Amino acid sequence: MPEQIVILKPEVMISVKCLFGYEDQAQLQDVKQGADKNDLRRLFSNLYEVNRGIILQYKAQFGDTEAWINMEDDFKIKDDFTQLRIIKSPLYKLNLGNLSPVTSVVFCCDMQERFRPAIKFFNEIVKVASRVLKASEILKIPLVVTEQYPRGLGKTVSDLDISHASVVAEKTKFSMLTPEVEDQLDKLPHVSSVILLGVETHVCVQQTTLDLLARGFEVHVLADATGSRSLTDRHVAYERLRRAGAIITTCETVLLQFVGDKNHEHFKAIQNLIKDLPPDTGLQRETMNIKVFVSFLCFLLPCQAGKDDYDKESYPRKDGVLLLDTHNFVAAMYKYKFVLVFCYGRNQESTKAEIEVAKIAKKLQDTESIVHVGKINIEKEYEIDRKYPVTRVPLLRLFKNGKTYDYTGKFNAEDALVWLDLAMNIPLQINLSSELKSLQDKVTVVLACFPGKSPKKAYETFNLVSENFVYDEYMPLPRFAMITSATVARNLGVTPGSVSVLQKFEDGLKIVYDGDTSNFDQLMKFVNEESRPVVYKHHMTEYGLKIIHETRTFQHLLFMSSDDRNYAQTWQNFKKAAKDFKKQPENQEVCFVHVDLKHHEKNKQHLNFFHIDEKKDLPCNRITKVDSYHSRFLPARKDFSYEGFVKFTKDCVQGYLKRYVRSENVPSDWDKYDVKVLVGKNYEDFVDDKKRTVFMMYCKSRSVYSASIPKLAKVLNVHWKISLPE
Repeated sequence: MPEQIVILKPEVMISVKCLFGYEDQAQLQDVKQGADKNDLRRLFSNLYEVNRGIILQYKAQFGDTEAWINMEDDFKIKDDFTQLRIIKSPLYKLNLGNLSPVTSVVFCCDMQERFRPAIKFFNEIVKVASRVLKASEILKIPLVVTEQYPRGLGKTVSDLDISHASVVAEKTKFSMLTPEVEDQLDKLPHVSSVILLGVETHVCVQQTTLDLLARGFEVHVLADATGSRSLTDRHVAYERLRRAGAIITTCETVLLQFVGDKNHEHFKAIQNLIKDLPPDTGLQRETMNIKVFVSFLCFLLPCQAGKDDYDKESYPRKDGVLLLDTHNFVAAMYKYKFVLVFCYGRNQESTKAEIEVAKIAKKLQDTESIVHVGKINIEKEYEIDRKYPVTRVPLLRLFKNGKTYDYTGKFNAEDALVWLDLAMNIPLQINLSSELKSLQDKVTVVLACFPGKSPKKAYETFNLVSENFVYDEYMPLPRFAMITSATVARNLGVTPGSVSVLQKFEDGLKIVYDGDTSNFDQLMKFVNEESRPVVYKHHMTEYGLKIIHETRTFQHLLFMSSDDRNYAQTWQNFKKAAKDFKKQPENQEVCFVHVDLKHHEKNKQHLNFFHIDEKKDLPCNRITKVDSYHSRFLPARKDFSYEGFVKFTKDCVQGYLKRYVRSENVPSDWDKYDVKVLVGKNYEDFVDDKKRTVFMMYCKSRSVYSASIPKLAKVLNVHWKISLPE
């Protein structure tokens, strides 16, 4: 430290000279004696307009050496000259848009009633904004709300719950950074990221973003929760803010960044917020118009090469294959609902695969398939690789109504076409009873009977359902099949005009659809519900992957052998409980599983996990929860009735039951001495009490504990005068 300079006597000193440095600048300032770290942070902010992502340091003397030291939280200016500086935090520089609820704040800008008729897609933007505000309350993220001249423009719309807002500030300036908001930010020195939503994008949102960026904040502008009267103004504002350093993102992206892991304690609550697709807030239309226009400009010049290479919508083709790139890819996926995309690179395998792709394209053209074939150099078009990550090339990827499915088999035309037929689920024609029997033995069958393809509307609706059916990658794919011959229908005893599901997972049980066969939504709902089991059978290997990858919080397991005399009725009760739970959105976090112990010895290993005694406890049911404890729950008593299954499940989901802990009984004198004796049953209640700090010694057995007593007693008696139990 430089030689000390005494300006006034300590007893009358009111200020101290300090040198404030930042990068290649330095300013000498008078600082009040006793000024703390927050005071100095504000002074730096006033001098250099930066206060986020920085580290405050002071110069200290160590013998003959001087060094810069990071400022402690309790640092105060004393009575001597001090050199101070700020440096950019390396962690701040490497943040790269990562978000944490702890370091974030949500800004809601002027979402007022009078703007509703003027702002395009206002109602839809409010719905998305509502998700963000609910998430901020769940995750305890501070919420800041502003209202532009509320006496004339009204209060924040009633659709948005702002009751948990830290501040609701009135304003007349366009930027949200009013004195009240500035004061609120000063109270949140740990915050480095702002999630911004509201209106209008090109006025108040834009000016707020620029002001926040100037103050060192990282700003995430939610494109689907901001709007303007003009889509042009809105788009231009996004582009300007992106260039200024803001991150243009979406509601779902931000909310999933906040939780970061399916094991996060609030993941289910956030998942429920985004379970339904967000409404169209104008982005899709706006993006499509821009991309299609850019695509048109890109292909305008080369179209002289020959009309055969271009279709009338200006998507280039070669040998029947769409030539895709960054500019036309999204527009092509939007236009053509079913596209088989060949992702290739510069390796030798891609060159060989291209020959097979040409064969696939020709076959699909010859059969007048509704599937288009396209190709894209994924190594060159890296923007598409970022949006739809490709882990290997060459790769065949089917885009089916916005969903993607990757082909993982051998790269040849014949095998790929078989896979494509399965993935598209085009109905198979049934001409013989043996064909249907063979199909039933392999998979669940969705069977329609329309002799002579009549009635036409119902026939077309069934085909549309099969094309749009989205399968679960972890579950067996049901096969759609159709009977169009009256003779075959009569021989098989199938009613003309009917649709049914032959459930392989229920030993071929036939469920007949009793609704309108020409109603797409109703028929799709029926197929989705009946082609998948409501209870997974653990011993059925085809459902093993689904159980492993199950994302629901709770699993209700029934341990019962299928040859048990009460099995038939119990199974029906268990299925009915599962089906009724599935119908209620708030209860869809429960997965029902049957563990059949009859012929499946490997299923018995699960008994140990639940501490089930094979002789005393079976049959029984248990519930497990996906949490840090892998919690297990036991019903108060055995009750295999429908009501019993429902009550046990509801009590677990609603938190009425305590998790089961295998434990010895709590000693009667556990609380008698200064050192408490804990076992499984009283451990959590004691240790999780936030009012106490607990120093724990863990012992495998009483003998180990007894052997440790002398050493522990010596330490505790010497330092804390604590007595030990015998």
